[in-house]
Amino acid sequence: MCYTHFSGPVCQCPPGFMGARCEYSLSIPSPRSPALIAAIALGLVTLSLLVCASIHILRQLRRGRKLAAMSRSVKNDLETVNNRNRHRRRV
Repeated sequence: MCYTHFSGPVCQCPPGFMGARCEYSLSIPSPRSPALIAAIALGLVTLSLLVCASIHILRQLRRGRKLAAMSRSVKNDLETVNNRNRHRRRV
């Protein structure tokens, strides 16, 4: 619907059209378009991969800390044994 205004013609476009004289058609995607479904699926797959990778990394970090603690413990035990052996040899 267009009418004349002092600044020129003005059109109020119906849904799905735009432009100075409603000459451009807007393509409104349907709520269940294949592109929308594919985008949502891709987003969910990406999110699940990120969650799995995060869990894996956290487990590896925890495992590394446990191994580091065990190696320190073994190293301390070996130092203790070596110190005892040195002490025995001196006596």
